[in-house]
Amino acid sequence: MRLIGVALTAGAGLSLVLVSLFVVLGGAAVVFLQELTGWDGLEQIRLGLGFPAAFLGLYLVLYAIYRWGPPEPISGAALGALASTVAAVLTSVAYSIYLSRLSASPFGVLGALGLALLWLQVIAYVLLFVAA
Repeated sequence: MRLIGVALTAGAGLSLVLVSLFVVLGGAAVVFLQELTGWDGLEQIRLGLGFPAAFLGLYLVLYAIYRWGPPEPISGAALGALASTVAAVLTSVAYSIYLSRLSASPFGVLGALGLALLWLQVIAYVLLFVAA
């Protein structure tokens, strides 16, 4: 049981590192490939595949956690992971709409940090309650 927990934690950490590298280096890699090949359509492909790839990645991580994380298997882990993924994405979209309508925060950087922590807490609640 501990080996499964260690493997899930390591897999989630590795996926976080890979996604972070893709976010940071993805644009630079596309620019490099565009200069190398001379084809300008790569940026459109990256933008078009970004959301579905993120959705699928979140679904797979949540499915692995719901399927192999608990001591006893959860029936309907695939459906729970799908519902959690949809709820997390909708929560993130609603949060981004809220932030886009919010003009300059009167609290500056600390206000933005507080809002980011609030978003993380809401996402954590969504993932826990939808899975239950």
